[in-house]
Amino acid sequence: MNATKKGPDKSVVALIAALISFLTPFTSSSVNIALPSIDRELSLNAISLSWIATSYLLAAGMFLLPFGRIADIYGRKRIYVAGVIIDAVASVMCALLSSGTGLIFFRGMQGLGGAMIFGTGIAILTSVYPAQERGKALGINVAAVYTGLSAGPLIGGLLTEYLGWRSIFFLNALLGAIIIALVFWKMTGEWREAKGERFDSAGAFIYSLSLVALMYGFSVLPNLFGGALILAGTIGLYGFAVWEKRTKHPLLDIILFTKN
Repeated sequence: MNATKKGPDKSVVALIAALISFLTPFTSSSVNIALPSIDRELSLNAISLSWIATSYLLAAGMFLLPFGRIADIYGRKRIYVAGVIIDAVASVMCALLSSGTGLIFFRGMQGLGGAMIFGTGIAILTSVYPAQERGKALGINVAAVYTGLSAGPLIGGLLTEYLGWRSIFFLNALLGAIIIALVFWKMTGEWREAKGERFDSAGAFIYSLSLVALMYGFSVLPNLFGGALILAGTIGLYGFAVWEKRTKHPLLDIILFTKN
């Protein structure tokens, strides 16, 4: 671990992690409630409307493993902060745009930021808290996630009804800015437990491409092309597992699942 001598305040790190763990599921569940209002304003078809949610999930899934590994090599705090900034900026763009295509694109950018956050937040907590205190810290973090999921439909519905669906994204950007300020003000230190190791770019490519094939394949079923994409994605994920077992610095250590 590479950190400053004093080290970060554990309670501050737990607060920052809880806030962002609340924010991301809160925004996602709020946006789902706002989809009918978005549809009325932007006149989207059913497939385009579904991609407002799917683009976020796809981007988050595609980049979660790669950015988790990049954070281990180059610094978890660095990637974490970059993820919050990307999420906040993309939220502002989602609120300002009047194009369905643009909204889908920036929801994908939010997913990219979410992957950078999800891939580092828990790792930072486990780096800061000793083993005997991790259960409490992780419990608070999980509680924040489910609080966000539960509060999203209620608060998102109220915001959509009285201030419009764009207010959800503005609120997300505001909370993101507060979190960024807290990180720069209070979260000292950096963590690079795999510093100097190589990034498995081939594994990241196979994994991301396979996930895209799977997700897009399911979205175009029962089209025959969708079935072919699902098959290709499944084969790709199998190939990814085989590759990860053979490479020296894997993106995902498959041995953890086969020998633990």
